[in-house]
Amino acid sequence: SPEFAELLEEYENRPLRRGDMVTGTIVYLEKDVAYVDVGAKRDALVSARDLGSLDSGLLENLKMGDEIQVFVTRTAFRGGTLEVSIERGLEAMDWQRAAKWQTEERLESYPVTGVNSGGILVQFGRLSGFVPNSQINEVRRHPSRERDDVKRNLVGQKLTLKVIDVDQDRRRLVLSELAAQDEVRKQRMGALEVGQKIEGRVVSLVDFGAFVDLGGVDGLVHISNLDWRQVGHPSDVVQEGQTLEVLVTGVDVERERISLSRKALLPNPWQDFAEKHAPGELLEGVVESVADFGAFVRLEEGIVGLIHVSEMGDHGNREAEDVFKPDDRVLVRITDIDVERERVGLSTRKVTREEAFDWMIEEEEKPA
Repeated sequence: SPEFAELLEEYENRPLRRGDMVTGTIVYLEKDVAYVDVGAKRDALVSARDLGSLDSGLLENLKMGDEIQVFVTRTAFRGGTLEVSIERGLEAMDWQRAAKWQTEERLESYPVTGVNSGGILVQFGRLSGFVPNSQINEVRRHPSRERDDVKRNLVGQKLTLKVIDVDQDRRRLVLSELAAQDEVRKQRMGALEVGQKIEGRVVSLVDFGAFVDLGGVDGLVHISNLDWRQVGHPSDVVQEGQTLEVLVTGVDVERERISLSRKALLPNPWQDFAEKHAPGELLEGVVESVADFGAFVRLEEGIVGLIHVSEMGDHGNREAEDVFKPDDRVLVRITDIDVERERVGLSTRKVTREEAFDWMIEEEEKPA
């Protein structure tokens, strides 16, 4: 209808207002002046000052016919010059990008450009972002008297951060390293699966195991899962800073706990033992310890078997401690092998007198 056409024409010809963001096409470009067609009655001027504020690389890449976002800095009121800013347009796009990344919870690396008493400054495109002291990992680890030095050492480095507050009107852009690390942990936890083999770096040792950094999230190798042999302390097997291949055995996302095993990826000595030996076979070993119920004997490859008191032979009613002493060399017969329970049953009662006599003669003939 004629009325609709008039309204449409009025909307399309609405005069631009200061602060508008519009898309335009470069129609003229020299090193000190440019004109942009923004759909108004006249082309908009980009001043020499604005062009001079652009990065040299960006300015060199601009050419006539390019479509760009510009910011209206002066309107053509009463026949005046319509002026736009490429720099302010790019800056406004950075604000839009910051808001978008906050919504998306996106993680990015930003260069640290400066420090102040409250935190550090980082470069976000053409904007200066702020990271408070409470949101910087390294700062939180040090006492307050060392924090200024810690922050100065961060200048020139890149930190992975997450946008947590955007207020363009107040020119407030706040980022956080702690929030980024929380996001990394969530993502990393979600990517881990039980049964997965993964490499990590040992970051700390405690009495009950070793903590391993899996790339943003730590997992625990319990001391019982460090090695097939009994481990007195984790430092007997691994060292801080060492790279380990481990198996993921448990993932608890809610409690942020990851269970790992180094032992599961090592050759199983019990399986090897079972493949090489069978019940009825004679072996020699060394008594490792003695208990009320029997004696533990260390065999080859670190396997420890048990001579139960009922398998000690004809020693009357004497206690196990009276029959065997630690470090005694003994000849034993295998009675059973249980790989799953990691147990080997041994017997001296089932060793014949002739077998024991021949073994003792061989022992005496061995060079000292």
